[in-house]
Amino acid sequence: MDLPVIPDFPVVEKKSYNTIISNFENGVEQRRSKRSVPIREFELTFKNRDQADYDALSDFYDTKLGAFGTFTFDNPNDGVTYTVRFKEDSLRSSLVHYQIFSMQAILIEVI
Repeated sequence: MDLPVIPDFPVVEKKSYNTIISNFENGVEQRRSKRSVPIREFELTFKNRDQADYDALSDFYDTKLGAFGTFTFDNPNDGVTYTVRFKEDSLRSSLVHYQIFSMQAILIEVI
């Protein structure tokens, strides 16, 4: 696993397809799928982490240039390793106590 910090449980997993829905004036609806397999998203939380974990995750995020770079993630829900990237160009963090941080990130599968 590339991700340098192990996330808290639960790791929330979401699957989604990309369906294009076209509605015509006569009431007919046409649906097309852009892919035959779902894209997975993983919502990760890191609660009450020390400065070392905060620095490791923040530095890792910076080396990947936010949502630009890919890496591997071992999903604890199914034991499968996925190639992912950060979904957004932002990493959420908050200082909850002196040198204690909580962080959140969403990863999206790269197909």
